[in-house]
Amino acid sequence: MSRSLSDLLDEIDDTFSEALLRLIDAKGKTDPEVYKKANIDRKLFSKIRNNLQYQPSKTTALAFAIALELNLDETRDFIILLCHLNCQYFLLTKNVSC
Repeated sequence: MSRSLSDLLDEIDDTFSEALLRLIDAKGKTDPEVYKKANIDRKLFSKIRNNLQYQPSKTTALAFAIALELNLDETRDFIILLCHLNCQYFLLTKNVSC
């Protein structure tokens, strides 16, 4: 059964890497197809894949959104996920509690 992007984003505890890989699978694309279309080199994609703490720039996230052929609503949700993850990362690294 196919899941929507909002279903995938419900798994908000995922890291950016996990969410990206889940989206690649959900869209039926291959890793090389996506990173090449996003104009991301294999070395950076490998870093994203293997470093669960990787925090992409907004530009990188948008490049992946375009490569994944996300619609406007899906792209917005993807960027919101990125912002949420960056906020969590900031809170954890600064030892701030919510």
